[in-house]
Amino acid sequence: MPSGQKAYKTSLMAKSVNKIFKKMMPRGLFVRSLLILITPITLVMLITSFVFVDNHWNRMSDRLAESVVGEIIWLSDMVESSRWDYTDIQGYGKAHLEIDITYDKAAILPEHYKDHGSWQRIMRKSLERALDKRTARPYRINIAHHNKFIYIKIGLKQGVITFNVPLRRIFSSSAYIFLIWMAISSIFLISIAAIFMRNQIRPIRALAKATENYGRGIDTKNFKPCGAREVRQAARAFLDMKDRIGRQVSQRTVMLAGVSHDLRTPLTRLKLSLSMLPPSQDIDDMKKDIADMETMIDGYLNFARGADIKEESARINFSALITEIYARNKNRLKPVHLDLPEYVELNIKPQSMERALTNILNNADKYGEEIWVSAQIIDEPYNKHLELRIEDNGIGIAPEKLEDVFKPFYRVETSRNSSTGGIGLGLSIAQDIILNHGGKITLDKSPHGGLAACIHLPI
Repeated sequence: MPSGQKAYKTSLMAKSVNKIFKKMMPRGLFVRSLLILITPITLVMLITSFVFVDNHWNRMSDRLAESVVGEIIWLSDMVESSRWDYTDIQGYGKAHLEIDITYDKAAILPEHYKDHGSWQRIMRKSLERALDKRTARPYRINIAHHNKFIYIKIGLKQGVITFNVPLRRIFSSSAYIFLIWMAISSIFLISIAAIFMRNQIRPIRALAKATENYGRGIDTKNFKPCGAREVRQAARAFLDMKDRIGRQVSQRTVMLAGVSHDLRTPLTRLKLSLSMLPPSQDIDDMKKDIADMETMIDGYLNFARGADIKEESARINFSALITEIYARNKNRLKPVHLDLPEYVELNIKPQSMERALTNILNNADKYGEEIWVSAQIIDEPYNKHLELRIEDNGIGIAPEKLEDVFKPFYRVETSRNSSTGGIGLGLSIAQDIILNHGGKITLDKSPHGGLAACIHLPI
């Protein structure tokens, strides 16, 4: 295979592994921080445990086993050689070596015993190494944890001798104690670190919540910079930005309100002057132009105010709000087909949202013969939202102009007649309101042939 193809396949594998790793990684900062803390501690515990068990504990078990096996082999030699009386050997083993001895000249060795745990296997291997090293006699080992004894049976020339050895002579409890203390101390330290970490992350969450609320038009009055120096710096930057944006919006509204007021005065004088002139076609055209100018001035002022209307947010049934808007405008709208969930609660400003939806409905009514309004709840991870679609069967909009219609004063209808094309602010105002609720609006071709306005609002 050429080197270029190998490199390409390696790159694809690396990308797929990276995608899998990203999917497995937790999303929250607190969990990720805990993972960064827990991972090295866990690795240290595993490495330390492995080294301890593999070296220290095994070495200690081997030495204890060699000591016990040496005593057993010596006692076996004494019994088999008959140098001492069996009763004396038995008494000596019990009194001085803590080993009970049972000798049966007619017995034979049983089958191999099975182990029931990792520690039993470790002790058995230590004893087997020591017995293989010290004797050629056949043997059997039975480790009974329930009564804390190890039974070692050795085959002699005549019969079988059984040694009951206390488990504590072979097994060192320091391994258990070490691992238990290491686990307890690690859990305790991780718990303390988690508490401190949560306190450090809480200001970040508060800043994120305040930013999200501000994006939805909700004022978080009790928010104050707190936490680490960098978090405080980010919080102060957010508050400064919030104040600057508020001043700019207020200045824009005041300026356009002043302009509107200044323009209304000469327009009123012109209307008064025209009303005193003899009726004619030219006079009627001039009156119509003045009325159009007043309509445009009202539209500019409404756009400048936008979502700056002082209205408190409230959790309401969004389906009921749409049904109420439809009922209020039923007589002047073309046929509307509603497909809404029975109940879905959203945190919105009712008057502002009604204004945005009315603008979109008016747009659909202007260009279509029928209107379809549908909504559904999209329950995605970390992004649960309501998807509202308002569709018509009109002429639609060319794909290259779908983004332009959201620009202020942009009109698809190129004439300047406000009665046919409006003043180009309806969708701009609707988008501004929806964005201030933390949502988004997009336009697309409707399956019914016209335009589809897709609105996403967070739940």
